[in-house]
Amino acid sequence: IGASAARPARPVAVLLGTGAFDTAAADLATAVQLGLALPVVVVRDGSDHGGADPHAVDAAGAIEVRATEPDDLVDLVADAFEADRPTVIRLG
Repeated sequence: IGASAARPARPVAVLLGTGAFDTAAADLATAVQLGLALPVVVVRDGSDHGGADPHAVDAAGAIEVRATEPDDLVDLVADAFEADRPTVIRLG
């Protein structure tokens, strides 16, 4: 979030596993308030332990999409850079 806010003309993306996303999901609200076009790619890696709020993305006001195929990721990230708020892209 800091990198994207500091250099808004530079594309910044986030890549997290599910456990790290569970910890960082609360920060989505800040990125939404700042209007950051921030792709947040979440890779299901088995590191979450069921403690995540399943409504965290919606509650923050971010966009959430799913990449059903790895090839979908390129287009979804490109779309996220054009959005008016963060986009959480779930992969896997």
